[in-house]
Amino acid sequence: MEQKVAIVTGATGSIGKDIAIFLSERGIKVVGTFNKKEEEAKELEALNKDIKIFHLDLSSINSIEKFVQSISESFPKIDFLVNNAGIKSDNLLENMPEEDISEVINVNLIGTIKLTKKLLPKIKESKGRIINIGSVAGEFGSGGQANYSVSKAGISAFTKTLAKELAKYGITVNNIAPGLIESEMAKTVPEKIKEKIINKIALKKLGTPRAISELVYFLVTNEGNYITGQTIRIDGGLLN
Repeated sequence: MEQKVAIVTGATGSIGKDIAIFLSERGIKVVGTFNKKEEEAKELEALNKDIKIFHLDLSSINSIEKFVQSISESFPKIDFLVNNAGIKSDNLLENMPEEDISEVINVNLIGTIKLTKKLLPKIKESKGRIINIGSVAGEFGSGGQANYSVSKAGISAFTKTLAKELAKYGITVNNIAPGLIESEMAKTVPEKIKEKIINKIALKKLGTPRAISELVYFLVTNEGNYITGQTIRIDGGLLN
């Protein structure tokens, strides 16, 4: 059986790394990307022969085009695209620098759309799966995260739109919206705010990257082939 190939953007972050490892352990060839964490990228690539890491800056169309070109020969077909890469830069809107507004939306939303567009010919060839990693912030909004919340709300709308456009090719498109997950990003949340969030969670605990990875894997298997256009929350019962 031909080995499946998955692209996982942001593969050096807590969630992306776990997704890359989880998929590779199940026989899927993983093309991971990193932007700034070169040492972490080398360490991840050394973990499994089925993980290959490439540089990608989603804020740059030149970087996106270079990435797509660099993988074209080795990976003529892409079965799964996991749009996981994302950044945040929190502040109240009245205090938020203009560049932070642009940068977060450019990376999280616009860059994701541009990369997906460039990869569509490869995904159409394999009748593949596209999985976006959004956030519950895209549904509820989050104080101090206007830029981030807007970017993730956009990902939800992008998911629904693309699901409608690509269904005729046998491609499914879904969005996973995590709540607060044990990750590098969560470590930047002040403890008092973290406690307030946990108190709103029915299960009274943070989620783990593995919970995200397991859902990604389900969505790329045959068991997930009738699910498309959905935003699936993994938040432990975050009753806002």
